Parts: sequence; structure tokens; C-alpha cells
Amino acid sequence: MCDSIALLDTPNLSCLTASEMQKSGYIDRLFQNENIRFDSLCGTMILTTMSIYTVENFTSDITVEGYIAEFRDEPHFLELCKQCTNYGKSWGCPPFDFDTESFLRQYKYAHLMATKIIPEDKDIPIEYTQKLILPERIRIESELLDMERKYGGRSFAYIGKCLHCSDNECTRNCGTPCRHPEKVRPSLEAFGFDIAKTLSELFNIELLWGKDGKLPEYLVLVSGFFHNEYELCNIAY
Repeated sequence: MCDSIALLDTPNLSCLTASEMQKSGYIDRLFQNENIRFDSLCGTMILTTMSIYTVENFTSDITVEGYIAEFRDEPHFLELCKQCTNYGKSWGCPPFDFDTESFLRQYKYAHLMATKIIPEDKDIPIEYTQKLILPERIRIESELLDMERKYGGRSFAYIGKCLHCSDNECTRNCGTPCRHPEKVRPSLEAFGFDIAKTLSELFNIELLWGKDGKLPEYLVLVSGFFHNEYELCNIAY
């Protein structure tokens, strides 16, 4: 049937397996509520309260050569990554055991995506950030992996805690291979790309930060798909 369900209400989030939802009768009760949306995304169901936020999706295409030249500063962002508790402890995070620039240059084009999440409620505590963006992260990562299956290439997801091992410790800490190499993807930041500059210059969106313990007016998730399919591009030459 499906792997998981995420339900958002304000400001709480409960994540249950599909079987747990079915056994409790929760699914039937949810579908009686007109504010609930159902999505089936590659084996995953997401149930979200429609009134909690709106989403605006943007895309931009650029050559990989141009994106590396104008928006990448790996030494700088690697130093920032080192300040994170996930550095070296997650298979989606640096340091990597291969040359990242050579990896990127095997592709010609970068299809970049910005997902702007605008909460309906104001003054949401900043600690609810990950709960708020979870349904969109699941949707985006599913779409990215679908693009890989269709066109080859490589996707780059949103920075943050891996979605695929739940509360289990990443196997990287045990010196063993990733449990889900077919799903886990690094972020653009992990490969040294400047997301604030990407948003500003390619999407005309300002990257906002929380203030006084509250979320900003909107959040933006930036992801990308690197590939060699010219037909997928909208680049002016």
C-alpha cells in the first residue's frame, strides 16, 4: 500500500505508518474532513491540513559549468558544514570520499528548483521548522528520484536530517554502507553551492531567517537535478 503518512496540524505533527493509521481507523476519519489533501508519491502517502501553508514552486536552468563558476565556493561552505553535528556522521553529508567537482562535471545542465512555503499562521516557533517542511521534503525528494529514473542524472535534495532511517543512527557512524543508497541524496550546500546567492540571482527570492524564536514570513527549499538531457532545459543560448 504505502510506506508512511505525515499529518500536519498547527503546530503539531504526527507521523505514523500507514498500517498504524489503518488499524486505528484514522484514515477513514481524515477523509471525512474537506481540509485534508491526499497524495500518493512513489509508495508514500502524505496527509496535510490544507490551510496550514501555501506553496509556490519555481524552476531555473543553468549549465553546470556556469553554476560551478558563479555559485560554488566549496572551501567556504565546507567550513560551515563542519559546524553542523551531522558533519561526517551522515551519508548525505560531507566529507565525501570522491572529487566532488569531477562528479558534478560529468553533467552538462542543472535544473534547479525553489519551493517557497508560506505559512498561514504567524508567529510559529522556529523549532517547528522541520515539522512544517516535512511534507514538501517528501514530495520533492520523490519527484527528484523519479527524474533520475526517467533521465539518468543525479539529484540534490534539501539539507537536513535524512528522511529514510527514521530515528535509527546512520550506518556511517558504524563504518558500514548506507541502508538506502538508492534514496539518500546530498544537498547542494554539501557540494559547496551558495543557496542564498542562488535564490537571489536565479529566482529573485530573498533567503529569510527566523527572528526572536519565530519562523520568517516564508521558508524556501532549494533542490536540483543535474543531467545531460538538453530537451529538459530552458536555457537561453
